[in-house]
Amino acid sequence: MAIQVAQTIELSNLSSLHEKILYAEKHRKNYDIFFSVKYDPKWTATYIADAIERVMEGHKALGLTIVQKESRYTFCSKLNAPNSFRSHVPLQDTKLNVFEGEGLAKYYINEEDCRIEFLIHHLVFDGDSMNEFMTALECSVLNGEFSVPADLYELTEKSLTIGKENSSMIREYFESFKSKSLFSTHEHLENPVYGKVKLSLNVWEAIGSLAQKLRITKFGVILYAIALATERRQSRFGIVISRRNHQTEQNHIGNFTDVVPYSFQLSDQLNYKDNAKVLFKDFFVAIESSSALTYEEYMNLIGSMGFDLVVSYTRMSDPIAHSEVFSAFVLGDYLYKYDNHTQFNEYEDGLYMEFRYDNTLVKGICDRLGEMILKLDSINLDEQLSIGGQEASVGKGEVEGKNSETICSGKAQRSSTLQLLFERYNDEDNLLDTDITSFEIAQIITDAYEYYKVQLSYHDIYTSSTIKELKQKLSKKSIAEQEDGPESNNPKRYHLPGFLKTVFIDSFRFVNTDMYNVSYAFRLTSQAASHMERVKEAVEQVIQGNDIFFTSFEMQDGHFMASVMPQRQVHIELVDVEALADLQLDQETLRIHPHSKLWDFKLVHLRSTGDMYLYFNIHHLLIDHMGIQILKNQITECYNYQEPVYSQYASLAEEYSNATSIALKQWGSLLPYKQFYNPGKSSLGSGYFHQYHWNLDTGIENFEETELRILKVVHYSLSRYFDYEEGYIGAVYHGRVIARTSQVIGSFARVLPLFFSTTNSDILKRSLYIARMNQAVSLMDLNQNGFNLSYPRVVFQTLQEGDQHEDSSIFDQTIEFEGLSKFQIFVQLRRGISNSQLSVFIDRNVYDSEEERRIVVIFEQALREFQGVSMDIEGVLTSDGTSSI
Repeated sequence: MAIQVAQTIELSNLSSLHEKILYAEKHRKNYDIFFSVKYDPKWTATYIADAIERVMEGHKALGLTIVQKESRYTFCSKLNAPNSFRSHVPLQDTKLNVFEGEGLAKYYINEEDCRIEFLIHHLVFDGDSMNEFMTALECSVLNGEFSVPADLYELTEKSLTIGKENSSMIREYFESFKSKSLFSTHEHLENPVYGKVKLSLNVWEAIGSLAQKLRITKFGVILYAIALATERRQSRFGIVISRRNHQTEQNHIGNFTDVVPYSFQLSDQLNYKDNAKVLFKDFFVAIESSSALTYEEYMNLIGSMGFDLVVSYTRMSDPIAHSEVFSAFVLGDYLYKYDNHTQFNEYEDGLYMEFRYDNTLVKGICDRLGEMILKLDSINLDEQLSIGGQEASVGKGEVEGKNSETICSGKAQRSSTLQLLFERYNDEDNLLDTDITSFEIAQIITDAYEYYKVQLSYHDIYTSSTIKELKQKLSKKSIAEQEDGPESNNPKRYHLPGFLKTVFIDSFRFVNTDMYNVSYAFRLTSQAASHMERVKEAVEQVIQGNDIFFTSFEMQDGHFMASVMPQRQVHIELVDVEALADLQLDQETLRIHPHSKLWDFKLVHLRSTGDMYLYFNIHHLLIDHMGIQILKNQITECYNYQEPVYSQYASLAEEYSNATSIALKQWGSLLPYKQFYNPGKSSLGSGYFHQYHWNLDTGIENFEETELRILKVVHYSLSRYFDYEEGYIGAVYHGRVIARTSQVIGSFARVLPLFFSTTNSDILKRSLYIARMNQAVSLMDLNQNGFNLSYPRVVFQTLQEGDQHEDSSIFDQTIEFEGLSKFQIFVQLRRGISNSQLSVFIDRNVYDSEEERRIVVIFEQALREFQGVSMDIEGVLTSDGTSSI
């Protein structure tokens, strides 16, 4: 609730989770978050500063300060006065003075190193905010504006009031918490210990294996191992979680993290597996029950003695992985947030543990944890647990060894009736005695919301004694639909964006060809190849998790529509071939007719070498170059016992439409050039071409300078051959310009026009700048807003070294099958560190040999005028090639 104090000041009450942070700051803790990035030197420091100021001003949370009103602290916002975010001194190793009214967000620009330092307080910034912040900053730099979500703190207050209707249950749970928690005194160390270690690969794999055996998450496995490593019946932990509501708060910058009071109690009346189930169940009860506690209730609960240990777990991602502006992201050192704390950070290359402790209990946990996990993975989990001697007893049982249990095995299919939703189980089954996985639980919650509009909680599930009881809860919450259920057999539908309409229409020109096929083969590492069932399950689960593989496209009543079907049965075939080329001979032509298949996946054994491959053939409507990398990453995550974050285009459609509208305004300045000539012949491309390659010595010249020079060569050559002064060609852009598109498997690539005049070189420069900064549009969008351009016959693409991502941990080689060119002339610049390669692909059925020779001669003449170019013609290839958009 906001309290108006003056016309220029607004005070907002702190939520409980914010008050906890301030309480910790009062006790000498440090909740500042420091990180730094480098920016491309082509941007001036002033331009970068303006972009940062726009983002920080646009997100209300970053402009807040802390003030004291009577006996309480509140957030303070200046309504009519601009904030000052920029610091004139470096920020590393400094501290924000939040109690003296200092701003909660600052940045410093080191102009010499092109490096930006950020210092933002945890009160207004959490781990999920990082990606949103860097995405907004990228848009601000490239487009000059970005989308700002609704006011954060109104949403925060709403989200933290859940659970009040269950107040009696909450009181009962926490009375039990206080009565059972027996905080023991520990021997304190002379000095606190800080450290960071990378857990061994064996430990990392054992955590994933245990997650499957115990049917809990990887974090649940870690909590269980810590509980065993205490060598005590019970302890009380603080568990760091996020209370962010991803349906309403996903794009917000702010702090949603909380520390859940959690008491575990091990029982020697249960076996190892059942103890894990109880521990995991109690964890979710604690999350739900603590959500509505006030700050006073929370502090009364934990008392002055606090927790034995605070545990947190984060899956780390690179927030600038696909950035065109930023590089060299560095997160600050571990901070003193809790007296005894273990922080687990999972990266692509493994699991790291950071810690701070000041007593012998937590020291023992840190020392024993890795060994405890390995031993736990090796025993018979049906053995009785022995309290007080767990470490000695773990490992005495029969060793099961590393099994090949399939991962991501939650196959609960979305269904239209209550019975089908739980078809795997009997009504009288106790949920925690079944083999249900955490993935299936998440799927049940998703299905209940999507098809019944009922928001089930983990508390609803874990406090249900039987499947029948859970079904009754669901029916009670959805009385209006309990008889017939929602019409979930009907597909989700959305209008195709302009950039996909272009591909959709063009596909019909080549409906009986493989013009739009995208075909790859990924070779599996020897380790992955030895676990083929595990790989198969990972691929099938990723396909099931992405709407795009269950989307059909059609035109109805003048509208281009996409329909996402709920049925998701997937079976990947294992085939045996002599050569990979055999796959191309047998592959099916992909067509966009209704009910036609648009993708094909196979696991392939290559007899000639013994290698194993994942092969796919996918229509370009479904995937582009960046989508392929996302696909590989998700398969790897699933193989490594991680649950991928699936993002669907349908949930971003409105936001993308807004970005397109913003970009169209900028393109309006190029309308005077809409009558420029489209060089080329009127013939359709045949898809078959000859290739020419030149090596270019580009030295230390930056990417944009090289690109501009080569575009001048291309336009100069075309204007001479086709005899024109003003024209345009197409250029390929990735189009992933809003938050979360970097997580979507889909096809965002598009061709946009670049205009050129032999009498005014500034037209090309401006056209290139507008296209690069405003690539949310498509050619169809432009033509619906005043342009009248035909599809370019000549297309240009740039690939910078680093665009080709390294293969993931289960793939060690990528083979791209040669496709068919969609353009009469395709020009590709591949920019390396000091050398580049220019390739020209000329359709051999559109241009005869003499015309082709003349085009090549003109290109060579233009290249000789290009300063610093070393000519090296590598020859002509007469095989089919690939344009690789």
